[in-house]
Amino acid sequence: MQRYKAVIEYDGTNYHGMQKQKDASLPTIQAALEHAISQFANAKVEIDYSGRTDTGVHAFGQVIHFDLNCERTEKQVLRGINFYLIKDGIFDIAVKKVEKVAGDFHARFSAQSRMYLYRVLNSEIASPLIANRVFFYPYKLDIEKMRAAAAWLVGKKMDFSSFCSAESVENVNTMKTIMSIEIWREGEQVLFKYEAKSFLHNMIRIMTGVLLEVGRGRLKPEDVLTILGAKKRPDKCETAPSCGLYFLETKY
Repeated sequence: MQRYKAVIEYDGTNYHGMQKQKDASLPTIQAALEHAISQFANAKVEIDYSGRTDTGVHAFGQVIHFDLNCERTEKQVLRGINFYLIKDGIFDIAVKKVEKVAGDFHARFSAQSRMYLYRVLNSEIASPLIANRVFFYPYKLDIEKMRAAAAWLVGKKMDFSSFCSAESVENVNTMKTIMSIEIWREGEQVLFKYEAKSFLHNMIRIMTGVLLEVGRGRLKPEDVLTILGAKKRPDKCETAPSCGLYFLETKY
């Protein structure tokens, strides 16, 4: 039995997230990958993954692992899975890299940190060609103020109850440490990059929504501390939509 690690890229627009759903009729990234890998291996194969992504979220570098009970080279595995994805009519998921790893490697539990990217189209006019891949936000943004606000969220373990979906607060540990938040502009796009060992459900989208309110001038940078202390979802800040979010990379 050989364990393989694979890096996956996908457009999540037409999928109900990464994780398989109880309703098998709902398309998910995990189900599509398992079907393609199982066809390639001529046996039922299940995968595990580095980080869950929700409906409409994309990935440049999602990591999965799986075991095959057959001798195949890394190139054969990569080409084989992509062949069966295309055979199934799937062109919005691709395996970018495959490597053999030790049997104790785990895509999720071996991870040291995860990085996500959030893309905002900050212009007066929307772009139909990338409508499902960025969040169109036509208001003027102050990058420096957003960076100042983000600094309050970085560097030590804090309770992020205010920055996660309400249904998840009672079921998980809301204490998290964010390693870094970077914010910069590239042409008409404003990009946010987040790194932490793990994130809460909707945490990045809620943080982005708050930071955009700061950049727009409707909140002050120091208001982030008040939101943190409240330990509940901010009423006036909208959660940024899933279309702008990308699973960027996992560090091991």
